[in-house]
Amino acid sequence: MRRQILTESLVLASLGALAATVLARWSARLLRTAVPATLPRAEQMIVGWQVVAAAAIIIVVATAACGLPAWRAARTDVLTVLRAE
Repeated sequence: MRRQILTESLVLASLGALAATVLARWSARLLRTAVPATLPRAEQMIVGWQVVAAAAIIIVVATAACGLPAWRAARTDVLTVLRAE
C-alpha cells in the first residue's frame, strides 16, 4: 500500500512534467513564429536539455513533498486513532 502511494505520486508528477515540457516546446515554436524577424536570436528559442533536467529535478522534489507525508500517514493505524478520540 505504501509503495503504491509513492508510485502514484511519482506517476502524477511525471505526467505533469511531461505535459509542461510538451506545452513549453509548443509555446517556444509558436513564439518563434510570432516574434518579429528583427529580434536577435529569435530562431534559437528552444526547450533544451536544461529544461528537461530541471523538470526531472522538480519531479523528484514534488514526489518527496507530496508522497512522503501520504506514505507516513498510511503507516498509522486508523482504528487506533479513531478510538483514541
